[in-house]
Amino acid sequence: MSPEAASDGGVVSARRAVLSFLVALALSLALYAWLPYEASVTKGLCLLVFIGALWLTEAIPLPVTALLVPVGALALGFPGLTTVKVLAPFADPIVFLFLGGFALASALRAQQLDRKMAGFLLTLSGGHLGRAVWLLFAVTAVLSMGISNTATAAMVLPLTLGILGPLDPQRERRTFAFVLLGVAYSASIGGMGTLVGSPPNAIAARAAGIDFAQWLWIGLPLVLVLMPLMVFTLRLVLRPHLDRRIAITATDVPWSWPRVLTLGVFLLTALGWTFGAEPLKTLGIQSPDTVFALAAAVAVVGVVSENGK
Repeated sequence: MSPEAASDGGVVSARRAVLSFLVALALSLALYAWLPYEASVTKGLCLLVFIGALWLTEAIPLPVTALLVPVGALALGFPGLTTVKVLAPFADPIVFLFLGGFALASALRAQQLDRKMAGFLLTLSGGHLGRAVWLLFAVTAVLSMGISNTATAAMVLPLTLGILGPLDPQRERRTFAFVLLGVAYSASIGGMGTLVGSPPNAIAARAAGIDFAQWLWIGLPLVLVLMPLMVFTLRLVLRPHLDRRIAITATDVPWSWPRVLTLGVFLLTALGWTFGAEPLKTLGIQSPDTVFALAAAVAVVGVVSENGK
């Protein structure tokens, strides 16, 4: 692509972003003038529509859109809403769970272990990106039947990034979005399959008087129906480019102590996410998945610092 064409494309993208932002703002203001509800309800709905439109159109970077939520809430002056309250969700244990998961994924990526794992999955799929992605979704859903949804998503993140590694994130934004959203939805759908897949399952089962086996007769058919529907919907909306072959060569990544230690931290963290939640809860430790994730982050930083990588 010539510099002139790239410049023209950038101008078009900027104009589209500005137009999307103005349309979202105009729609929100129109709703504010039209909705007949009380002021706080109307403000909340308008803020929801405004942020939702920015997310869908990606008029501005998604992290900036997320930061607009507390800023907009404070600017609109909701009753009883303080800066501390509006920023508290940013310190939710789920946020730190993914912080630890991203740190672990970064360590695996720095040690090129994600290439080894992705290469193994691609070998099983014959090097075809589409089949590798379907296999990734299936593995995520199965893991989520026994582990919490968020822990499963954090666990498969390094594998996901390894598969997406050969792709250009700018040119393949739709493919990246399809795979990442597919992993998230696979974890959520898979969590419906068993009684232990998600805490709400146990709450609902206790209220309905359903045991583990009875839940399977309900949950597994739902998973088998919702997974293809999820994939079909995402493909219809995002239209990813999956019909291709990609190659990830991991044979040139020799084993070393930093790689062994990093893999050990990953395996111990995965074991903690799988089997360690209940023991920690009996000790009175809340959000055990987050504790394991942060411990992994500390451990991999120690490995990286010790080995200078």
